[in-house]
Amino acid sequence: MNRQRLANAGWQAFRALLALMTSLCVAPQLMKSNDVTGWVLRAAFGLMLLGGLANVLVVILNRGVMPVKLKVIEGRKRLNYEPIHSGTRLWFLGDCIRLGAYFVSPGDLLLYFGIAMTLVSVVLRRLLL
Repeated sequence: MNRQRLANAGWQAFRALLALMTSLCVAPQLMKSNDVTGWVLRAAFGLMLLGGLANVLVVILNRGVMPVKLKVIEGRKRLNYEPIHSGTRLWFLGDCIRLGAYFVSPGDLLLYFGIAMTLVSVVLRRLLL
């Protein structure tokens, strides 16, 4: 594994751990209530944790790059991405879901859905109090 890919894998792991630590520090404060917003926040943090772990796992198992469902990757993106091929591990956790002109991973979708649920919960809490 070259140094750039190793640095990318380290960065992905650091990002996931930072998000986890932030969640562990913030979550108890936000989840004290047992009303609907507290349950929504619990589910949101769970989804974000699963999404982050899925992304880190696929990057680490593929030598520091995210597999993507493209035949050719151009420019600087070659440092962080590689096309899905027969040797790709856990390809279904890579960027294989097409949304318009982009590909996203299942982990990305879980992260985005968790963030949306968190925002909805904060808005609901403001409206209900």
